[in-house]
Amino acid sequence: MPSTSPSQQPTAGPTISDSTPAPSPSNTDDEASITVISSGNEIVLNVTSSNDTVTDTTIQILQETIESIAAESLTEGQSVKDVEVTNITIIDGEVKVFYNLILSEECIDVPCSVLAEISTMYNDTIRFMAEQIDNGNFTIELQENVDEAECGDDKCSILQGAAVVDGEFDTDPVTESATSVPTASPNNVPNTPKPTWPL
Repeated sequence: MPSTSPSQQPTAGPTISDSTPAPSPSNTDDEASITVISSGNEIVLNVTSSNDTVTDTTIQILQETIESIAAESLTEGQSVKDVEVTNITIIDGEVKVFYNLILSEECIDVPCSVLAEISTMYNDTIRFMAEQIDNGNFTIELQENVDEAECGDDKCSILQGAAVVDGEFDTDPVTESATSVPTASPNNVPNTPKPTWPL
């Protein structure tokens, strides 16, 4: 259990509307799945470590933790295709992690063109992630991954004892059809600044 549990609710909880983003005009009934791409998501960590070095291991742990939490909300036919940390800022013991989240949902019982309009997968996922920040489970998952990585020699010590205390989510994600499913490094994610890691 982390020594510090989150004490704040996410300042910008997900805004859930009755309708999901409009599907791409290219959707056809024979497509196998839809893909939802959200960018500019953010989690905020309070850290206790005096080390402010961000390493590849740090980034990997953050991506794995975000992916694991997001996956817990998904049902059959839904999956996390990718999590990409795009930037990390560190100011006075507060770490802000910016990331893109890409989800996929199979068109099992309805055409993809219909699923793109009625799917609640993304809203369900960000609502669940906000709850996990609030109840402390996001922090528990993070610290379990930190322990597993054995963060010695400063390879990810910035995350030791860190608590996830806040989060913001993209409320206008892009929904695409299976014909344009992104690869591991999607070219169709909205332009975001390249990461600038502290020295």
